[in-house]
Formats: sequence, structure tokens, C-alpha cells
Amino acid sequence: MDRLVAHGKVIVCRSEAEANAAQVRDWWHRFRDGQEAGMIAFSRAEIARLNLAARELMAQDGRLGRDALQVGEREFRVGDRIVCGRNARARLGVVNGTRGQVIALDPRQRSLTMRNDEGKTVMLPGWYVAGRGHDDQPWVDHGYAITGHKTQGLTGDDFGVRPTTRADAHWTYVAASRHRFDLRLYLVEEQERPAEDTRHTTDPLDDRVEATVRTMGRPGEQTFAIDQELLAEVRQLTMPQLRQERDRLRELRCRSP
Repeated sequence: MDRLVAHGKVIVCRSEAEANAAQVRDWWHRFRDGQEAGMIAFSRAEIARLNLAARELMAQDGRLGRDALQVGEREFRVGDRIVCGRNARARLGVVNGTRGQVIALDPRQRSLTMRNDEGKTVMLPGWYVAGRGHDDQPWVDHGYAITGHKTQGLTGDDFGVRPTTRADAHWTYVAASRHRFDLRLYLVEEQERPAEDTRHTTDPLDDRVEATVRTMGRPGEQTFAIDQELLAEVRQLTMPQLRQERDRLRELRCRSP
């Protein structure tokens, strides 16, 4: 952190909105010049906002095709960066986290053809494009910004990373070591309060920058301190409940890298 601060690679923003704007702006300056640039954040909600802003810049710059394939709430066009969210190595040659660019689409078959980052052409059939996991997450999503959990094995020229007070040292190390040349961390200074919060005092714990830096050094093993409690809960489940949990975990494993 000291080295990143000394080189101006830690950008402290007043709010989430300001951090979004700064992260997208810095990504765009590099991406449009041909760098393998990307954005990494912790939550899916943050990823969705970053991807939306990135696509608006792509459209304004004429980098997206005219025809569109609408899949649920997501729209895909030729030129879009996408990321796969389901393992299908044997059938399609993709795994959870495979990224690439859409080079063709077939609205009738509802399929996409992508050129992945290794230069291979892959056709994603309609059943894969429209797929949904147990938590209703799509198997194909926009890939301008991705979560840290999808960055295992990923390498690029330049990444902007948004750490959070929920990330630990393991998440931060993986997310902050994907770059070949440049890395920036975007920290948010103010804690956003609910609209109904009418307090006028500032809680010292609301120092988001200090809290984020502190959690970036927290060992990930602490997250699993509730294992014994979970084990006790599992022992109380009925056989049908156990089968349901087994199926849920199997689905989760299939979607993991």
C-alpha cells in the first residue's frame, strides 16, 4: 500500500458514484488505446453499474454493432466484451471466468460467437447464453468489469480494482496481482447512509478508507470461523433437506473455476 500510494496508484473518492466514474474513466482511456484493460470489484451490483457505464462509452464510440441479442435484462452486440459464468470445458471449451469479445450473433438461434482472450473462436449456443444458475445469475455476462472471484488465472495489461470492507487479504492479493504493467486501487471515503438515517454525528467506524485498508490485511481463514456452527446445523437437517443442499452445492461447484 505504501508503494502504491507513493506512485499515485491509490485513488480516494468521496462517494461510490465518484469512484465508479473515476474507475470507468481510467479504464476507458487505456482500453480505447488498445491495452488489455479491465475493472475488478467485489459485488455483483457494483459490477453491473461499471459494465453499464462501460457499454455506454463503447456505444458512443461506435464500437458496438447495430443488431442486438436481448437475454433477460442484458443486451449483447458485436464488439461487446463478455465473460462466461459456467464450466463447459468438454462441450464448448469454456470455463467460469473465460473472457472474450463477441464477433457474431444469431438472433434466431439466440447464440453468440466469441473470440476468447487466447484468440480461439467459440460459439456459445442458445442454451448456454440463456442459462441461469440457482441464484438466477446468467451464464454469460458483460465482461468489462468482473468480480475478484472470476480473476483466478486472469492476466492483463492494466486493472483498476475496487477493494471493499468485505474483502480479505486473499481476495485483495488475487485481484491486485492480475496486471502486467499498471494497477490502481479506488477507495471510497464516505459511508453511504440510508435515506432514513437522520443522525448528524460521524461515527469513527465510518472511515471507509481506514477500514478498507485494514480488512485488506485480514486473513481469509477468519471467514470460516463459523464452520463448527454450520456443522451443527447440518446434523439437524432431514434427508430431503440434505439432498436439496447437496444439489445446491453441486450447482455452485459447476459454476466455480
